[in-house]
Amino acid sequence: MNFIFDAHLDLSMNAMEWNRDLRKTVYQIREQEQGMTDLPDRGKGTVSFTALREGNIGLFVATLIARYVKENNSLPGWNSPEQAWAQTQGQLSWYRAMEKEGALLQIKTASELSSHRSGWELDASKSPLAYVLSLEGADSIVSMEHLHLAYESGLRAIGPAHYGPGTYAFGTDSEGGIGIKGKALLKEITSLKLILDATHLCDQSLHTYFHRYFKLTNLRIGFLTFNICIQTYILFICILIFMCIHSYLYVYCIYIHVFTVYFWRYVGDVA
Repeated sequence: MNFIFDAHLDLSMNAMEWNRDLRKTVYQIREQEQGMTDLPDRGKGTVSFTALREGNIGLFVATLIARYVKENNSLPGWNSPEQAWAQTQGQLSWYRAMEKEGALLQIKTASELSSHRSGWELDASKSPLAYVLSLEGADSIVSMEHLHLAYESGLRAIGPAHYGPGTYAFGTDSEGGIGIKGKALLKEITSLKLILDATHLCDQSLHTYFHRYFKLTNLRIGFLTFNICIQTYILFICILIFMCIHSYLYVYCIYIHVFTVYFWRYVGDVA
């Protein structure tokens, strides 16, 4: 039987920060949290190892996450990248403990994935739950040496930012580019062939990361052409709609203005 692949689960955060023993059922975890008010949504957890098996989820992306915040940042987080790094290492230790117990299996290569799939199809009940390790927000990467250490520990995907401004990019509810550090990180990401997780990147950081990523991987022209074609097609549809209710000249002006904005948004200031 083929399994379902879940692309994002914050398992180690749930285990280490919310103190949830994911070997218990969801209902046992919820019962244990009744009356607790230290964190929002206590008693409303939805994930456990048992629940994953019941849903036939045999493979998932499992995260490490620790935010570094500067003094003027109101978001919760660690006061130094080194502390954030230490937090991710504690989370990694939990994954290792679950691996040692036989509950989890880390997937680092295509051959390991193929082997796991074969075992799951043969007898899912005897196969561990498999995960691909991802870093959600790269603030904990103190230096590129730390990124290589993380890779050696099995890291195969990385999101440069989470919420707010980060060290390597701007995330959700913020705005800005990637800067020198972001460009250095992206160079190492492509060198190590890590999956680039763009989930939380703000628009400006997203576009810069994608353009530079495809430039580094020699796919920039195809990606750029694809995006311009898609945007032009969308704008053309908008023109047809607006022409039904507005004058031709008014719509034409809108088209010229919006197309110029989108064109330079994807083409300009890429370097």
